[in-house]
Amino acid sequence: LPLLDVCHFVLQEAGIPDDVRERVLFHTAGIAMLTLFVNGTSMRKVLKMLHLGEEAPAKKRLFRIAIERLASNIDKEFSALKLSKALKAADWETVESYLAISQDTPQDESRSRIPSHKDLSYEARIRFFMSLKAAYLHAFDEGRVNARPYRVLLDSIDSSLHELSDCDETEEDDEQDWVFIKQHCKLP
Repeated sequence: LPLLDVCHFVLQEAGIPDDVRERVLFHTAGIAMLTLFVNGTSMRKVLKMLHLGEEAPAKKRLFRIAIERLASNIDKEFSALKLSKALKAADWETVESYLAISQDTPQDESRSRIPSHKDLSYEARIRFFMSLKAAYLHAFDEGRVNARPYRVLLDSIDSSLHELSDCDETEEDDEQDWVFIKQHCKLP
């Protein structure tokens, strides 16, 4: 950095002849490029020889212990959630597939298991339909919905879930739900 500062100072100084300023710029740029080239190509070997790029065994052990504790806590919480009455309709296999930390999964592999936006969108729609199904069942159990409308609504959800699994998501697919329900409604 001081070398570049000197070069900048020389370039800005009007009293120094142009040929000297250009020569200083050329030599400074050459030194900077050679430094980057030599350091860039040899630094990996130097770090390896000095064992500076390796993780300390204590750090590896602490990381493994932290992962084991996290996995244990996740397992405990997961087991408690499975017993919850409010979450009894959940698809626990799918939920478990989204858990990124497990004792058997190396750190790099767990990062690659993060779902994509499309996967999350698909999963959110499935969860929405399953929640809707549960809400309809609750309304039917309370007597707020009669048997025929209840069956139509469940058939609509089943149809949507079937279409969702068969094709990509588009706005036209979203409108198919209403087309199905309108067939069973008396509209003026």
